[in-house]
Amino acid sequence: MAAAALLALSIAGVAPASAATGVSVVTAGLDSPRGVALSHGDVLVAEAGHGGDICIPNAIFGTNCIGLNSQISVVEAGSGEHHPLISHLFSSLLGGAETLGVSGIATRGDSVLAILGEYPQQFASINCTGMPADCAEVKAAALAQAGQLISVNGDGHLKSLGSVGGFDFDFTAEIPDQEHDSNPYGVLPSGDGDALVADAGSNSLNLVSDDGISVVHYFHFAPPAGTFPSDAVPTCVVRAGGKLWVADLSGRLFRIQGGAATQVTVADSGGTGLLHHVTNCTSVAAREEGDADSSDSSGATIFLVNMWTTPGFPSPNTGSVVRFDVATGQASVVASKLNFPNGIAAVSTHTLYVSANSICPASGGPPAECGFMGHTSGLLLKITD
Repeated sequence: MAAAALLALSIAGVAPASAATGVSVVTAGLDSPRGVALSHGDVLVAEAGHGGDICIPNAIFGTNCIGLNSQISVVEAGSGEHHPLISHLFSSLLGGAETLGVSGIATRGDSVLAILGEYPQQFASINCTGMPADCAEVKAAALAQAGQLISVNGDGHLKSLGSVGGFDFDFTAEIPDQEHDSNPYGVLPSGDGDALVADAGSNSLNLVSDDGISVVHYFHFAPPAGTFPSDAVPTCVVRAGGKLWVADLSGRLFRIQGGAATQVTVADSGGTGLLHHVTNCTSVAAREEGDADSSDSSGATIFLVNMWTTPGFPSPNTGSVVRFDVATGQASVVASKLNFPNGIAAVSTHTLYVSANSICPASGGPPAECGFMGHTSGLLLKITD
């Protein structure tokens, strides 16, 4: 249930909780905000959108309703004003519960790398007879963009780099007991024009290069009975301390080296595990902080976002941000009681930008699920200490 783990929301009505000191709203009105990145003093936010009117059956969620309203927005950090860098991208609403579109984003020079969720094979059989007039346009976009890694320059020009979703969907067909699925979710620039992608559906870490797409590591997971999610669901990849790290929705952090994955414990000083349902991560190298005691470039801090922290299905106002020191293994909670946070970018170890109300459309969602800090739409938060 790799895709379902990110999507199925069984939410109890919980009164909105207040955020911790140092949490403020930069902007509201975002449309299911996910990944966050920094660019020339501005903040980029991936917005998954809200699906559309072209609906097809879905075995897990009942329906899959697609449209063209996902986008990447530029948010001015000071004023909170925002505008699209690129819009009119593929968006998919599953069962009226959760939207997939652009998820992970990262900057490379003056361009933005972005990964779109799902995989194109599921849209090939759409019959537009009797569908809304824009069906052919939406179907074409779904086939071209679902599961695609793209690069977007400062003028909003899009370049396709590879169909990770298409590749991983075929990859899972070869693995016994693995759901035939793909949902690329996290992205990290790597090397000269290469990129790494964490696929939450196929449970794999992929390398996208000029030579094509390959699997760096496949994450096997045998969870205790009754746990959520039911498999690994890798959601983000980051480089820290000279190594690669991957976190997943089951609350685990892995150090990747030589194609092997070693699980690393992330706990507070009392031994309490701090990772629960991770959707994004980022790092800050110690040398970037100018700390006289951190001249060793292998030192780094990883920040990880728990979308929620209760054991089962997603619960509102339980999300958190966790800080993990690679060199010492020390970890702590930076902010808690956030409402469905998702993406994160770090200016420094003292200033973070985090998307929240990430399941909520720009028009606003139900207060029980989306009410947070006076807003019911998607948010960009600033966290400082």
